[in-house]
Amino acid sequence: MKNRSNFASSAGFCEEYYRILSDNDFPEFLREYIECPSLQRLKGSAVSCGANWTDLHEFRFWYSTLDHSIGVALVCWRFTGDKKCALAGLLHDIATPAFKHCIDFMNKDHENQESTEDRTSEMIMGDKKLMGLLLRDGIRVEEVADCKIYPIADNDTPKLSADRLEYLFVWGCMREPVWNLDDVREMYNDLVVAKNEDGIDEIVFRSERLAEKFTKGACDVSSTFLWPRTRMQMEFMADVVKKAIEIGVLELDDLWRVSERQVVDRIRRSRVFRRAWRQFENMTECETSDEKIAAGYCKKIPAKKRYVNPLVVTSGGNVRINEISDVANESIQGVLGHRFDEWIGLDVEMGWMEQSMGREVLRFYFSGVE
Repeated sequence: MKNRSNFASSAGFCEEYYRILSDNDFPEFLREYIECPSLQRLKGSAVSCGANWTDLHEFRFWYSTLDHSIGVALVCWRFTGDKKCALAGLLHDIATPAFKHCIDFMNKDHENQESTEDRTSEMIMGDKKLMGLLLRDGIRVEEVADCKIYPIADNDTPKLSADRLEYLFVWGCMREPVWNLDDVREMYNDLVVAKNEDGIDEIVFRSERLAEKFTKGACDVSSTFLWPRTRMQMEFMADVVKKAIEIGVLELDDLWRVSERQVVDRIRRSRVFRRAWRQFENMTECETSDEKIAAGYCKKIPAKKRYVNPLVVTSGGNVRINEISDVANESIQGVLGHRFDEWIGLDVEMGWMEQSMGREVLRFYFSGVE
C-alpha cells in the first residue's frame, strides 16, 4: 500500500508549468484572489477525482483543483488579456466537491459530469473576502460565475478551450507520461486565437504537426478516464460517499466544507466502512467480463467520453485536425468508439451496503446500468 500520509507535492512542477502558461509574466492581480478562503479550500481536492486514494492508480504528484484553476486563469489571461475572463477561469471550479466528478457519479450524471456546477454563484457570494475584491474591482458576480460566457475559457466539446487545454496538459504529465513540460511548451507556444466555423474565438494551432501531436496525446489521456479501473474507482467511491451520507457518517455539505483527507479519515474511522475501504485502498486491479462477475461489488459503468478536435490554421482556412490527419482522426474515433458493455468487479466486502438495505434491494441496486 502506498503511504498516503503525505502525497508528493506539485510545487516543483507548477513553478515551471506556470511560467510556460503565463509566458514568464504571472498576473499580479490574481494573487489576492487566490488567497480567498473559497479558493484555498480547493487545495484539499485533487483533479484525480479520488484516484489518489487507491492503489488502482499511480500518480507522480498531487495536483489540486486550485492548481488547475490557477492554470486555467493563466491560459485565459495569456490569450485574452481580459481580467474578467481570467477570474472566471480561476473561479470555474470553486463549487467542486471532494472527489470531484465522483459526486457526479453519485448523482447519476456519469456521462455529462456537470451536476455540481449550480453552486458556483453561491460559493462566490459566500466568501466575504472574494466579494470584497470583486466589489473593489467593479466586477459583478454574474460576470465571473459562468466561464462559458467566455469561449476562450470554456466551450463545447470537441473545441479547444483554456479549461480543456489545461487539464489535458497536466494529465499528460502526472500519470503515465504522455508528454513532458518541453512538449507542453512546444505545443502551447504554437497556439493563437482565431475564429472557428461559427465565427467565435477559439484557441487554435498554427502547425498541423503539433495539432496532431496534441490530439493523439489528448486522446491517450482521455482513454485513461475510460479504463475499467478508473470507472470502478469513481463508482465505488460515489457509493461509499452516498451511503456515508445516508447513515450520518458524513453530511452532504461536508463535501464542500472539508478536504478530501478529512472525508477519507471519517470513512476510515467508521466501523461500517473500515474493512471495505482498507481493501479498496490496497486494490491494484479489478475484474472485467462480458458476464456478471462473482465479486463483492460488480456493475456496468458508463462515463463521459472526453476528447478534442482542435482547429488548425492552413493556407486554405481553419480546419479541424481530423479532416487533414488520419492519425488524429483514428485517435478521436478510438475514444468515441469506446463501449461500456463489460461488467466490472471489485473484490471487496459488501456488508456496509446492507446497513439500511435488504438483500433483495441490494441485488436490484447492483443489477447494472443498462
